[in-house]
Amino acid sequence: MAAARRSSRRWTRWGDPGARSRGTWCEALVPPRRMGELARYGMTADAWLIRRHPDDRRLATLLATSRYLEAKSVDDALELLDLLMKQGADRAKDGLLY
Repeated sequence: MAAARRSSRRWTRWGDPGARSRGTWCEALVPPRRMGELARYGMTADAWLIRRHPDDRRLATLLATSRYLEAKSVDDALELLDLLMKQGADRAKDGLLY
């Protein structure tokens, strides 16, 4: 019961957990240029280096990196879908698609 209450307070304090992955609250606090810098740093730095930063900087770095990776994965998925659609259309033109 106490754990559920603590969890409920945490989500109230931090807001919707899904909103964080969409970047709505972290992007409002950090300028876009800085988000890009933090994401680049998060992609290249070792975990032990990030671990040594203060909590605010570590959280900002991890959120910027996850936001970058989320956008990159969506771009990659759309590129793959485009490629598959073109291949399917080419096969249909050649009569190879049943």
